[in-house]
Amino acid sequence: MAQWQKSLFIFLLFFTFSNSWAFQPPTGFPFPIEHYDQDITHWINAETLPQKPLMDSQVQDQQLKNFYDYYIGSMSPWDVNRMTSMVMGDLQPVLSSVFDEYDNSKQTAEDKKGRSACNAAPYSDAWITNIKQLANISQFAPKNYDATKRGITIDNLNVRALPTEDRYFFNCSLPGEGDSFDYLQTSALWAGTPVYILGETVDHQWYLINSPDFIGWVKSAGVAQVDDKFVNDWKQAATHKLVAIHSPINHKPLGVVDEETHTKRFAGYIGAFFPLAKEENNGFHIFIPVMGANHQAVMQQAFLKKEDAVLMPLSSTTSNIISVINQLKGMVYAWGGFNNVDPAVFSYDCSSALKSIYTPFGIWLPRHSSDQVNPEKMIGRVSDFSSENVDERIANLVKKDAAGSDHRFMTVVYIGGHVFMYVGDYVDPAHPSTTPVALTFQSIWGLRPLPGTGSDGAPLPEGRYVIGQSVFFPLLAPYPEQYPYPVPRDLGSLAAKQIFQVAYLDQSPPTSLFKGWSLWKRQPEAMSQKELYSLMLIDVHR
Repeated sequence: MAQWQKSLFIFLLFFTFSNSWAFQPPTGFPFPIEHYDQDITHWINAETLPQKPLMDSQVQDQQLKNFYDYYIGSMSPWDVNRMTSMVMGDLQPVLSSVFDEYDNSKQTAEDKKGRSACNAAPYSDAWITNIKQLANISQFAPKNYDATKRGITIDNLNVRALPTEDRYFFNCSLPGEGDSFDYLQTSALWAGTPVYILGETVDHQWYLINSPDFIGWVKSAGVAQVDDKFVNDWKQAATHKLVAIHSPINHKPLGVVDEETHTKRFAGYIGAFFPLAKEENNGFHIFIPVMGANHQAVMQQAFLKKEDAVLMPLSSTTSNIISVINQLKGMVYAWGGFNNVDPAVFSYDCSSALKSIYTPFGIWLPRHSSDQVNPEKMIGRVSDFSSENVDERIANLVKKDAAGSDHRFMTVVYIGGHVFMYVGDYVDPAHPSTTPVALTFQSIWGLRPLPGTGSDGAPLPEGRYVIGQSVFFPLLAPYPEQYPYPVPRDLGSLAAKQIFQVAYLDQSPPTSLFKGWSLWKRQPEAMSQKELYSLMLIDVHR
């Protein structure tokens, strides 16, 4: 080999390995989900399904009242007392702390993390400075309630931690990070959601809004303002009856078409719901909000077929719940709703999947995964099994109560940063000779391998066995599969996390804990910075 060839070879070799993003050790492998049958009818004998509702009428009434309280009642962003408490609070230090989370000028060189793509350099200091100037944080000082700031979403919207569409990724070499996890994406809002506009950017392109669940930045073009007449008309129609979207087409959302103009206004997703205008034999006419003159919302009508929508509350029978779950099965896991596979289509993370599944049944679950087992923010009896070992946790999950119920399909399990539904204990159709296992339904990114050391005594690298979708999945300890890199390693059980809390949605919480209905029924007082910060959802790894 000639000297120039040797020099070129050494240069190329150095260049290749100096670009660490190009030759990182693998952190994730596709999990063999085909080991677990995804046809629920293979797990459950349809002839044995109970036909009566899994919630009794009293609990159903409590759930529905709570649903309306968050939507258009005392906990809604249209409620004067709640929003007075909100705007009387000082959002300036809260928003400043949020900006600090994404400000690389406050990090060491090693800790600089925000980047627009996995193989891109971290954002410059000017990037966060420009966005902070755009946000004009000084406008969020305590102020008086303003009824003209009420609004409603007229489209499905990404909710962002900062007023920018720029993506914010960590280094892809870290397990559980990368292009599927944009840390500026906090959630999504479906069309028809009441909001309150807390402020706007200096270029008028973004609103900071309060929704029934959280605070976040959305594009202002997707929000119309509402007046007293609109609010009263919308509330009156919603109180009469609500219609929930039930069935997408091949995991694609429905097109919701304005009957007057015959134009598609927005896409309809499971979890979205609208006031009923009129029912017909083959479907429902629903009210939808559209943008009118002077940025004011106008009520129009759209039509949904009965095969795609249901009147709320849908009876909580096992067959009905399975029907809704089956519509989400196999959907891509999407942090904060952002679908990295198909950015034009919203999808679900763990907590939004459960929130959407229970919506047709008139059950309001908070958006934050930990709040879904918080009796101050939802209806349900909560038990904490965190002090027990894995086997005891699973045994308690499947154990029947004095009435003979194990609360299947009505149980939410929170394990710290992740949440899922307990479906019941069944014999695995792939291993019919074994004892029944606790089956769950969940939107999950992946499983972690257990820590270990290599032959040299050094710790083995972390990783993820990636599932990346909504699946039926047994709660096992241990799982028979092993993480393959760099040597085979056992997987950590989902039942072995530090936290293991369970909420039974078919039971009312003790009266002493049930504060949800009265939380905002008080004389308005300024919300604390801790309360305001908790509504930003920026610290949630779902």
